Amino acid sequence: MLNAKKHKGFSLIELLITLGILLIVSAVIISAFTSSLRSLRRETSLSRRDLDIKRALELMTLEIGQAGASPDILNPLIANPGVTTLQNATNTTTANYPATINNISLTNSTIGSSGLSVRGLYPGRQIIFGLPEGTSNSQALQVVTLPTTCTNPCAISVTNSGKSINHPSGTTITSPALPLMFGVLNPPPFASGTSLPLVDPPVKTVNRIGFIGDILSNGRLQYIEYTYDMATRRIYRSLTPLDPNDPDNIALNPNAPNKAPATVLLDDVLPGTNFTINYYSTSVPIPVSITLNIQARNAVAENRRGAATFNIVNSRTEIVSRGTAAAAFLLANGAESGLRAMTPPCNGSFPGTGYPPCAGWNTMANPWPWWNKVVSNFTARNYNDTSDELLP
Repeated sequence: MLNAKKHKGFSLIELLITLGILLIVSAVIISAFTSSLRSLRRETSLSRRDLDIKRALELMTLEIGQAGASPDILNPLIANPGVTTLQNATNTTTANYPATINNISLTNSTIGSSGLSVRGLYPGRQIIFGLPEGTSNSQALQVVTLPTTCTNPCAISVTNSGKSINHPSGTTITSPALPLMFGVLNPPPFASGTSLPLVDPPVKTVNRIGFIGDILSNGRLQYIEYTYDMATRRIYRSLTPLDPNDPDNIALNPNAPNKAPATVLLDDVLPGTNFTINYYSTSVPIPVSITLNIQARNAVAENRRGAATFNIVNSRTEIVSRGTAAAAFLLANGAESGLRAMTPPCNGSFPGTGYPPCAGWNTMANPWPWWNKVVSNFTARNYNDTSDELLP
């Protein structure tokens, strides 16, 4: 006969106490797990948001840093880039600007498969026939027109407002590589340098910036624009080639004025985001740097105590535009005449005076098609090239 006491089970009270303890321990474990999971999600979201901002800032730093950089006439993609020379003998007769004179033919036997003998040139840029520069056999001229398509050799037209010289075939062609004063387009084009609305400190805060230069370091001018659109809470970016030989022209919008389609650079960007343009001084109104103030939030809200909460990342960085900063320094130290060699004239003569850009650049009398495209895009077209808008 079995002893019943040896097989006695848990009492109801013991079972309830055990279950209570188990529930408390489980609740603590689940709470800790949930808290850890929430923390992991929050940190992951912040990390992704921080990475998105860093990627955007890296691109903006690289591109804004190139604002005002002049295109190089040499091809850095090949080991021994050759100089550009005259294909045929040329007699450069004198004509008053902006009359077009000599059609000349340029050649370069070592430009590489991706190069052109007109690499780095654009209408309005100065070119120099013959070395050493400044001697009796050397001459400075200005590019007037370039072909839209070109095979080596390339035919271009120039204006010569100086002396008349006969240059034999094989004469070396060079061009100064000084920075561009108009690399950052704010205030809008055509604003006179003496009437800019600058006070001390000379800064201007905007939601949209445009800038010009050899941004991609490929020997061509490009126009890039960044826009913060408060309605969509996005920063947009567009890159428009200005060189008629640029293969990226095929990607342009078919609608005038052919601004390249904008892409989203960063989303979920909060009000308070802006671009601050810092000028050299009130007397030298050329930008030297741009300060980016970006406030962005993560895309997915967290539920904290029953309320939707977004994590916010603030970022502030200053980018020195090497080209325009160098131009500002040169201009402030009396080297304006040298900088003129990189720009079309402002007052109807070459090299001209006055802070560029100048109103004459946008008239049909002066053949600066690349500048017409810039002006159309910057002064009148919004980021997606669909409607006109006013600048701040």
